[in-house]
Amino acid sequence: MAEHKNDCIVCGAPLVYLEQPEDLVCHDCQRSFTASVRCQNGHFICDACHSQTTNEWILQQCLASEARNPHEFAVRLMKDSRLRCMGLSTTSWCGRAVDGLC
Repeated sequence: MAEHKNDCIVCGAPLVYLEQPEDLVCHDCQRSFTASVRCQNGHFICDACHSQTTNEWILQQCLASEARNPHEFAVRLMKDSRLRCMGLSTTSWCGRAVDGLC
């Protein structure tokens, strides 16, 4: 996963530290949580999803995807700031995309 310490891992926008916790829905798993941090664009990632390895995240994306076109799926993954397109993780997502979305 890309290293994001102060910015949103979905869009790269600055994080907003809320004065009062809010009910937020995780961008990745779609579960609801009460939390105090989200990005200025409203993205929230729960602790479980935030701590996933690259391969765990790719598998989750494969299982949740309704895409049927491997190329379109691979392009969507490449646009996500959490995926490093250089390195060993590249072979994992390429293989899964070409394999027909898991």
